[in-house]
Amino acid sequence: MSFVIALTMMDLLKDSERNEIISQHKKELTSLVKKFQLTNCVIIESSAELDINVDAIFNEAIERCKNKHVDSVKLLESVIKEDYKIVFNNYGLNNRWYCNIL
Repeated sequence: MSFVIALTMMDLLKDSERNEIISQHKKELTSLVKKFQLTNCVIIESSAELDINVDAIFNEAIERCKNKHVDSVKLLESVIKEDYKIVFNNYGLNNRWYCNIL
């Protein structure tokens, strides 16, 4: 299964709070990736707001991936092009979002 996890943070947080939350969530997500042996998984930290512009998340994710994994960029672009189902979940937490591309 290939998917992208996008982490978006509320702009209202102070930088120190934001960095601490992002660090903790990345640890949790990395642990889940290892536990379930997920492949083609990309974890993106995004400043885009999901409820404002979904396209902005993909654009930012692609730009960030270009500096890390070429395969990830291809995965993201193909997902957008082929119009896969996109599911956004908040899981009841205001400052934590997961973007799963199925």
